[in-house]
Amino acid sequence: MNDQTLSNYHVLLIGIDAYSIRPLRGCVNDIDAVQQILLSERVGIPSERIIRLASPLPASKHETTVDSKPATLANIYNALEHLGSSKVKNSDRVFIYYSGHGTRNSVDTPAGLFDREALVPVDFNAQPGNWQLLFDFDLNRLLAAVVARTRAVTCVLDCCHSAGATREVPGAEMTPRFIDLKLGFHLTKPLSLPSDKASLAATGMRGVAGNVDDCQVIAACLNHELAQESTGSDGVRHGLLTRALVEELRAVPDINLRDVPWGRIWQGVRASVETANATQHVWMAGSEARAVIAGPPVDGDFGLTIKRTGANTYEIDAGTLAGITTGAKVAIYKPTPPHFPPLSSDQDKQARFIDVLLEVTEAARANARAAAMDGPFDLPAGARGRLVEPGTPDRLRCAVVPANNAIEDTLSKSSFLEVVDEGQAQALLKRQDGTWALVDDVHGAKAGYPVLCRLNGDQLGLAKSVMQQYFYYWLPLRMAMSCKDLPGALQINLLSCPKIRALTAAEQDGIGLQEVGSEGEFTYGLRAGDKIAIRVRNSSTERLKVALLNAAASGRVEYLGDQIIDARAYNIFWWGNTRGNPFPATTPEDADQGIDRLVAIGTTEHGKDLRYLKLDSTFAEILKRTRGIDKDLRARDFSRPPIEQWTASQAVVRCRA
Repeated sequence: MNDQTLSNYHVLLIGIDAYSIRPLRGCVNDIDAVQQILLSERVGIPSERIIRLASPLPASKHETTVDSKPATLANIYNALEHLGSSKVKNSDRVFIYYSGHGTRNSVDTPAGLFDREALVPVDFNAQPGNWQLLFDFDLNRLLAAVVARTRAVTCVLDCCHSAGATREVPGAEMTPRFIDLKLGFHLTKPLSLPSDKASLAATGMRGVAGNVDDCQVIAACLNHELAQESTGSDGVRHGLLTRALVEELRAVPDINLRDVPWGRIWQGVRASVETANATQHVWMAGSEARAVIAGPPVDGDFGLTIKRTGANTYEIDAGTLAGITTGAKVAIYKPTPPHFPPLSSDQDKQARFIDVLLEVTEAARANARAAAMDGPFDLPAGARGRLVEPGTPDRLRCAVVPANNAIEDTLSKSSFLEVVDEGQAQALLKRQDGTWALVDDVHGAKAGYPVLCRLNGDQLGLAKSVMQQYFYYWLPLRMAMSCKDLPGALQINLLSCPKIRALTAAEQDGIGLQEVGSEGEFTYGLRAGDKIAIRVRNSSTERLKVALLNAAASGRVEYLGDQIIDARAYNIFWWGNTRGNPFPATTPEDADQGIDRLVAIGTTEHGKDLRYLKLDSTFAEILKRTRGIDKDLRARDFSRPPIEQWTASQAVVRCRA
């Protein structure tokens, strides 16, 4: 009898639909589906091991096998405290699943003003003026207590764990799981916290459940995006993450689902979510080698799962989402040592099962097919694959709305662009107000949001050049999404600086500067003329070289500087790399507002230089040209980050005149 048989499971399922404003319809369905899997013979968790907090819509029908209590703040808090008590033993496993709204709001403490993320209980507004939210610092503290009892903890969050903006997906009836208290309740003042919570709020800890060591965290979206729910082909409404996760688990052929690692289903989950909504990217903190159902930490690299399917045909359970593109080279490693050695080192050669590489011949989003370069071979038990040489770059998926054959034919002639349906596109050329507007998941995503640029009818010959310019602009954003070795390691904070006086020495170290407030669905809101410093915190245990870039509203990609940041430390970035010289907030020329996207990319390889991501030309300059930029594109290197440890973070900033 192994440890998994002996282990006791503790499960907390939280599903909330019955909000007084912006009610949802898929959250209790989510925990119903997860509960069915947990109670099935494939997992076999007894019903008495499950705490169920559910707040369904009136008259809706849901699972009754497990008794439920309402998902109030008090009940959620008590359930989490229970999991951090002596009721949980060292060998036990804890699985927490939350499906509901997320929010982001300012809180006022004696130490200053801070923007905090929070989960939204069903009774969040039961006491007007006294908002009942489970803030990130409270959830982090409660989870840390659980991890102190057992290291086998998994927390899945199918909600928006921060503000975000995303364009609508046509015909999908998508509903975001984000509630904005400023809009819904005209909340104009920061929330006041009791004094005993003030110090917690001021610690700088950010991210709902994102910074708890030894806790496997799965989130439905990145912290500048919106998590969506929709109705599936079966007529049942679910969150995109939950539907993908449940479908992948049900499709696993093994009888016992307790042993299934995240690495076996993760690429399928990512592909399913991004196929349904191209502007939502699921996020994981922890090892893909850990078991999905609250597995303990695993010391080692899971690697790529590979199986031989023909004379010289190999299937890889990962695809373009993991950088496995056509022409990529994959090496085969032995089960030991548990961690992959540095590439091209003597240890690397010794760790490989065979010198023969697999070359990818076909690649889809979640799987790929490959052939052995120097002849086929049999795969030994426990063999792992590792990407050792990138293939062709991913193309930018774009769409023309409404369809226009002439424009689509022009775009399809570019080797850097792929014309797809609107729902699958990362960027659109959209007919709007008599022009063709360039729209992505933020720019032009909703009424009142500025677009990146507009083409008049006589400028359609420049459509390909404009979309290829967006390929430049999109490159650091795409790279940030692929840097996932140290998830959640970097946090970006904008700090407000005084406009009319010089900064003190303490303020130049970031001490005493308050964080800029959020604005609606944007991480930060600024006014032209505001002055800011940018703090990047490294919460990992690794020393990282961090490059800070700004994908500006003009179409430029600005390289704001780089710095080696020690583990558990931060750096303040200043304009022109001059200490104490704040960045000025500006809007694009002849515009009353603009949206910038800050990207911090960090790596353990301190010799890497990301200045090649810098882009000086703007969309306005492209529209003044009469020729394309294909030659410039071909001269650039668009390969993914090298195979070392990389991590990244983003922040979306709107500046108004």
